[in-house]
Amino acid sequence: MSQYDTEIRQAKDADRLLNDPVFQLAFNRIESGLIERMRAVPMGDIDTQHELILTLQLLGSLKNQFKTAVDSGKMAEISKAQELAQKAKKLWRGS
Repeated sequence: MSQYDTEIRQAKDADRLLNDPVFQLAFNRIESGLIERMRAVPMGDIDTQHELILTLQLLGSLKNQFKTAVDSGKMAEISKAQELAQKAKKLWRGS
C-alpha cells in the first residue's frame, strides 16, 4: 500500500468519524459541558478557569486533527491522480 493509499484511508476514517452522529453528539455535549462549567466557575478561581480553557482548547485541537487528516487525504487523492495521469501519458507517448 502506498503512502497515498494510507493517507486516503485515514482521511476516509476521519471523515466518517467527524460525520458520525454519535461522535458529533458526544463532542457537542463535552464542549457544551465545558462552556457551562466555565460560566459557573467563580471569578476568583483562576486555576479552574485555566484548566477549563485548556481542556476546551485540547478538544478543539482533537477535532482539528481529524479535519487535517481529511484535508491531507484529499490532497493525497489529487496527487495520486496526477501521478497516475503522468504515468499514463508516458505510456501513451511510448507506444
